Amino acid sequence: MAPGLGKVTMTWQDVDITSNGTALSFWPPVLYYAASIVIGLLLCIIRNIVRRYACLATFVLYRFFLGFIGSLQLSIMSNGIDFSIGTFRVYLDIYTHDSVSVGALIFFFLYCFIVPVRMK
Repeated sequence: MAPGLGKVTMTWQDVDITSNGTALSFWPPVLYYAASIVIGLLLCIIRNIVRRYACLATFVLYRFFLGFIGSLQLSIMSNGIDFSIGTFRVYLDIYTHDSVSVGALIFFFLYCFIVPVRMK
């Protein structure tokens, strides 16, 4: 800590997750990427379970579920604020944060690679 500066503490109330004001908050992209990475890891784990279970019904259900999750990412990229407010009740301004729009497209393609193509 630099001399002459007091101890600076930050509470949860000090975190600005909206883009109102002069400074643009970095929390919406961070929270979006964290949630997308966790969902991607969970989808990889579920893929291994589906592959190990080797049942046609779970295989088809997982492919539909993965298509649904991928379409959510694509809708976030194309529809932006309207989709995130209407579906998730979260104000995610992708027009201010271009990285969220690009990240949604990248996560959509990554989720397409997770799709199982054949059963065990």
